[in-house]
Amino acid sequence: MRNGVTHSGPNGLEVQKISTRDFLYPDADDKYTPLVLAYVHDFDIAALNERLKTMTPPEAVDAFMYLSMREKSFACRAMHELYTNRLAAGWPPLPEHVMIWLKEFEADKEEGHLQ
Repeated sequence: MRNGVTHSGPNGLEVQKISTRDFLYPDADDKYTPLVLAYVHDFDIAALNERLKTMTPPEAVDAFMYLSMREKSFACRAMHELYTNRLAAGWPPLPEHVMIWLKEFEADKEEGHLQ
């Protein structure tokens, strides 16, 4: 079961925020879906992108406490696939710390440390 996100409404009551991920990818915590939006709430994507300017993907997704360890792993895997495909298509290089992470991720994958 996925963790929900709650916040205080205008009347002070706790309300659960609903996101695209809750409707389009309800089982993404059980099976891998190659999209970051399957894990990170759409209202948190701007914050994720801001964090990625100075942090590696694992550091960036770690800030979202509603993600389980498995969802964090899946989100990083989705970012690896996205970045690898974009670089192969001729996009400009990503920030240096992300490029280093991509190489480390690929090495771990080749050594069989990742699924």
